[in-house]
Amino acid sequence: MPGQGYGSAQDPGHVFTGSPLDRAGNERRDRAWIEGQHAKPARRFLALRDLEALVEGDPAPAVAWLTPAELPDGAPEGEAVLLGLDGGEPRFAIDLTAVDGAALAGPLADGRRFAEVRGVAPDLPTDDTAILAQARSLVDWHARHPFCAACGGATTSRNGGLMRVCGDCDAEHFPRVDPVVIVLIIDGDRCLLVSGRGRPGSNYTCIAGFMEPGETVEEAVRREVREEAGVEVAAVRYHSSQPWPFPASLMLGCHAEAASESIAIDPEEIKDARWFDRADVARALDFAAGEIEGESGLDFGVPAPFTISHQLIRAWTSEARGA
Repeated sequence: MPGQGYGSAQDPGHVFTGSPLDRAGNERRDRAWIEGQHAKPARRFLALRDLEALVEGDPAPAVAWLTPAELPDGAPEGEAVLLGLDGGEPRFAIDLTAVDGAALAGPLADGRRFAEVRGVAPDLPTDDTAILAQARSLVDWHARHPFCAACGGATTSRNGGLMRVCGDCDAEHFPRVDPVVIVLIIDGDRCLLVSGRGRPGSNYTCIAGFMEPGETVEEAVRREVREEAGVEVAAVRYHSSQPWPFPASLMLGCHAEAASESIAIDPEEIKDARWFDRADVARALDFAAGEIEGESGLDFGVPAPFTISHQLIRAWTSEARGA
C-alpha cells in the first residue's frame, strides 16, 4: 500500500528498487526447467568478484552482462544464481571470486571493471541497481552458507539459487533478509538527526536499527529511538522501503512524531544527536544533491540522495515547500 504520513509517495523510486526481471518463482521449482535455462544460448551473467560488480561505461556506467563465451576459464557456471527472466531470457549472477586473476582478461576487456556496489550505485540506471541488489545479496548468502546450520553437513543450491539443501539431514535453508527500521523523528518544524560512531565527518542521518524477534515496526522504532537518543516517540507512520544489499537488509522507512525533546545519547552507538530546523535541513539536502555549488554554509551534512535516509528527510522538507 502507499506510504502514509509526511511526504507520502506511491513510488519513491529508491535506488536498489524496481527490478524489471520476472523472478519465475513457480517455474524455478522444476529442476528440468532450471537446467533448460542454463542451456539457453541467450543466457547472460552478472559477474561479481569479492562482491564487487562488473560494470562498463564511463562516465555513465551500467552493469556488464557477460555472454557464455565471455565467461573465464574456471567460472562456476553450474553454481550461478538465476535472478530471473528478461523478455523470457535467463539472467544469472555468478561469483568469480575463486577464478584466477589471469583468467579475467576477457571479462575485463573493453574497459569493463569490477566496482564497489555502494560507490557505483548512484551512477547506475535504476533497473541495474535493483538487479544488482538481488545479485549481491544472493551471492553473499551462498558464500556464507556452504554448510548446514542444523547438522554441519554440506549444502547444495536448489531452485536456481533460492534455497540450499543439506545432503545429510535434508534441512532446507533460504536466503535471509534482515529488517531494519529507519526513522525521521519530527517535532513541528524541526527533526532529530544523529551522527553514528562509525560515520566519518559531520554527516547526520536518521536513526536506524535492526528489528528484534517479536517486535512490530512501530515497537522497533520506539525502542531504537529511546535507546540511541533518549527521545520518546508517539505516532509512527510507514513511508517506504529500500533493499540495502550490505549484505541483505531491508530498510523500513518511517516518519514518527516526538513525544519528548530531551536528548540522551548512547555513547557506544551515537557520536552526537541534534534537533535541526527544517530550513537548514532543506539546504543540506540540496547541497548533498549537488544543487548548491561551493559551500553549504552549514556545520553539518546529510546522506547522499541514493539512501532512504536522504529520501525520508526530503519527503518531510518537501511537504513544507508544497511539493
